[in-house]
Amino acid sequence: MNLYPSDDPIFLKVAKMLSDMCGVPIDQIQPSDKLFSYAKDSLDVVEIVMKIEDEFETNISDNDLPRIETVADLVEIFRKRGD
Repeated sequence: MNLYPSDDPIFLKVAKMLSDMCGVPIDQIQPSDKLFSYAKDSLDVVEIVMKIEDEFETNISDNDLPRIETVADLVEIFRKRGD
């Protein structure tokens, strides 16, 4: 079940970037997906997060990184940054 409407701009932006970076069809990316399912190791996850940080022009603190496990976690961090 998708937690976000199909027109949620933050989810769509994150999903598009994951699709482009990892070669996964965008319609298969779900908020509940673990980021490790798109990465080979923790360094890949950090690289994914860094590229998305650049796109959103913000930084995620080192303290927040361990709390990012799913696509939804990532979306929510950027949603909070936009408030």
